[in-house]
Amino acid sequence: MEKNISSFKTSDGMSVEVFASFVENPRATIVVWPCMGGSVLMYRCPVERFTSGGCSVILFNPRGHGASGGQFVPELAARDLHEFLSRYKTDLSPLYIIGHSAGANAALQFATGYERGDRFLLVSPVLDSIESLRYMYRIKTIAEFNMLIGAITRDRDFTLSVLENEEWMEPETWRKKDYRKRLNDISGDFHVGSFLEILFIDGYNAFDDLILHGEKSTVLLPRQDNWYPFETVKALTDRGNVRLQILQEAGDHFFTGAWGAVWDWVLEDLTALF
Repeated sequence: MEKNISSFKTSDGMSVEVFASFVENPRATIVVWPCMGGSVLMYRCPVERFTSGGCSVILFNPRGHGASGGQFVPELAARDLHEFLSRYKTDLSPLYIIGHSAGANAALQFATGYERGDRFLLVSPVLDSIESLRYMYRIKTIAEFNMLIGAITRDRDFTLSVLENEEWMEPETWRKKDYRKRLNDISGDFHVGSFLEILFIDGYNAFDDLILHGEKSTVLLPRQDNWYPFETVKALTDRGNVRLQILQEAGDHFFTGAWGAVWDWVLEDLTALF
């Protein structure tokens, strides 16, 4: 018998969107963690293919993603997922975690902090949030990021003027110009200033986490990634004995049109592993 869940309340009362399908005696439990600001629904995970094959599936939207309430803070997101698993995952099946982009970074840190995770698939991983943006400024692809951020504020022109160059990423400049408050003041429910400060002023780095979980991990990359340097990923995967594969069907960071191939890859990997 299959049990389905679409949301849950955290211990501090926040409503978090989690689409979970639990099967009896699963051979594995899949967890999908989306890219920063994205929603798990965008990946069109073929849940029924996995559940019919004996796997439970958990599609997790952290705070500030999809219909989840609150603001994204990696530590809170990790705690929420841990709470959910502790409350609803009652079996001992291995945990197969799939993270995309900065979601791969967060998923690795979750696994380290809570000592959970038996297998990791890291799709276009952004392993250092600050390095990612500095790379995009350097290769002049930053407009891809800036347009996404500008679209979720009430003053697109001001937002784009702040993000036009790297100056805002200097902590002294960020504080002196009070960008967190100024950007939060023109935000909706998603506080852009707080988001930028957490990810790109304070920053999050998962280098050590990837090394720690290296032998249990696979990195899938597109043919071309405008969001994170291949050289960093290659150096870390070599150092950590991490399997690295370029998926030819994927041509960009978001694996546009290639998620069907990703899910096929996961099904094959699950069959080989469990």
